[in-house]
Formats: sequence, C-alpha cells, structure tokens
Amino acid sequence: MEVRIRLNDLGEFLMRLEKKPSTLTISTKIPFLKTVFVTLLVEETISRGLEVTYIDLDLQFSSLVYNSTSPHLHSDSLTLIRPDESSLEEELLSFISQTNHSDRGILFLDSINTFQQMFTALDPDRDPMKANRKAAVHITLLQQFAHTHSKSLFLTSFSRARPKKLESGKTKWDMEIVGGRMILFKSNLLVTLSESSSQNGEPAGVLDQNVFNATVSTLGEKEAAGRSYRFAVPSFL
Repeated sequence: MEVRIRLNDLGEFLMRLEKKPSTLTISTKIPFLKTVFVTLLVEETISRGLEVTYIDLDLQFSSLVYNSTSPHLHSDSLTLIRPDESSLEEELLSFISQTNHSDRGILFLDSINTFQQMFTALDPDRDPMKANRKAAVHITLLQQFAHTHSKSLFLTSFSRARPKKLESGKTKWDMEIVGGRMILFKSNLLVTLSESSSQNGEPAGVLDQNVFNATVSTLGEKEAAGRSYRFAVPSFL
C-alpha cells in the first residue's frame, strides 16, 4: 500500500506544538488508530531532529517498534519506558529526576486507562477514587517536567460505553472518555481519532480501512473549535 500521509498537516501541527508546548489527550475507541497516529507523530518528530520519550503501559506501541522496519523507530532519539505495577512510581520518579534530558520534543503516556488500573491494583483497598487522585498527581508531575523542558505531553485514552438513565426510564448507552474530568482540567487540546469514509467512489457509508481522521479541538472553551486532518495508514504497519 502506498503511503499517503499529509505531512504538511502533520508538520504544521507539530510546528505549532514546538512554538507552544501543550498537554494533549488522544481519544479513540479503536486501539489500532491510536497506535497508527502516535507512530506518525513519533516518526515525524524524530525526523525533525527531536527526541521522543514513550511511557508505554499498554505495550502495543513497543510491540510495533520491535517488529517495525522503520529506521526512525529504531533511533536513539526514541526512549521506551515500560514499567509494570511494582515499578511504576519508582520508574516515573526516576525518569523525572534525571538531569540529562534535552529540551523540546514529545513525551507520551499510553494509556490513562492502564495508568488508573495500575494505581487501583496498587491500592490496598482497590479504591478507584484514591487511585485516580494518585494518577492525577503523577500526571501533574509529568506536566511540570514537560513544561520545564519545553516538551508537549500526549496522554492517550480509550473511550468506553456507560449507561445513562433517561427521564422515560429507559437506558441509553453513551460513549465517554476515560479520565474525563482529569482530562478536562489537565489537557489543552483533545485529538479525537475515528474511521474515515471512503473517497474512492465507494457507496456512501463505506469505511476506508487505510485512512482515518484526526480532529483537534480546544478544551476549556464553551465552543471547541475543531480542525480535522486525514491520514493514511503507513505501509510498515
């Protein structure tokens, strides 16, 4: 399959982040789209001479890296951190306290879902509220680190279905972002990934499995202004 990535859009997107580093949340209900999008970001960032640190809790991206033929994914500019539950806090604090970090570039935490689950498992009472507060504290530390080094912090989150009781008594299932309140207060931008409809003469409603959309919206405003990008799935995936 031919690579049809709109690098002008991606380059422009990353250039804006270099000028104004931000905290962003990547949200999707499809894990593969998340992996594709972060791979594009990692490749483009490294090709621009910048460093990427990837805290990989889901291990999907690490698996891709180990099996990929892309030279950028095997570059010294990419650092993978893969803590388990027992080493999670120690490795995060050790990473933050190091003094040899370069300025600019990108830091990933993938994903908030697993991050919260790990802290829940570490809590003696298995209290999700306490675990979420602890996760929020550590994300704040990562934000402070990113701010100090002029880096953008990307958080990933998989949306989930939750029941909502209607006045009629019926139940409606809505999709929501995991860590919604935390994301609202911590993130500047929300990047929503979704499948893209075919533009190759196929009937309306047919999905193009090789192309996806990324919509970037501003959080914290009454009306979020969204800008959509259309990307192709790289041939090495």
